[in-house]
Amino acid sequence: MPATSANLGSGFDVAGIALDYADSLVFTLDDSLDDSQDDSQDVRVIIHGEGEDTLPKDETHLVV
Repeated sequence: MPATSANLGSGFDVAGIALDYADSLVFTLDDSLDDSQDDSQDVRVIIHGEGEDTLPKDETHLVV
């Protein structure tokens, strides 16, 4: 997911930039999960690197 910024100074609503910052996402299926369980428990968010102590690791994370 690339990062962007807009509304830059005198270029308000005209100029924007793309930033060299991105999130890498990896999705895997866990076959050991029981299909009879509540689906909301089937998602696990694991974060490594910048933000791992502050970003949410539940369904409130924007990626989920």
